[in-house]
Amino acid sequence: MRRKVSAACALTLAAMTGLAAVGCGSQPKLTGSMPAGGHQSAIAAVAGFFRGLQTGNPIVACDYVDPGEKGNCYGTFGNVGAASGSWRVGRSVVSGSEAIVVVELGDFCLNGQCTTAASPDKGLPGPRTAFKTAFDQTQQPGARKAPFAIGCVEIGARWYLEVPVEGLI
Repeated sequence: MRRKVSAACALTLAAMTGLAAVGCGSQPKLTGSMPAGGHQSAIAAVAGFFRGLQTGNPIVACDYVDPGEKGNCYGTFGNVGAASGSWRVGRSVVSGSEAIVVVELGDFCLNGQCTTAASPDKGLPGPRTAFKTAFDQTQQPGARKAPFAIGCVEIGARWYLEVPVEGLI
């Protein structure tokens, strides 16, 4: 199920929804991995996006966003500069052409806002949550969304991030 992101929601991608300014403190232990970027899996697409954010190159980061949402991505990340801090890809769940990927962040800063989120499985479906419900929640900005659970979609045998974002920058 592809969803279009309005210009108002822009694209704070996946993991960035709910990014709040916090003080830099002790680094949490991040348990996930840092795979190479690519489109062969949802995990690789998320990794490519975050690597692009760290280089400060919106063209690289936005290459991993649903092609129909790239304009919103460029508009959101075009002038923010390079991100700093650490990130890891946590756990993920795939169902057909949709996936949910969790990102762990350690004092990850973008445009002067920093956050930490060290739960490798927050936002994944559980015993009482169906995949569709958890995936739909990745599309919801605000309190109902696990901030760092990123919805991804497979389009033409390539994986992309599909996450609305409000208020990142």
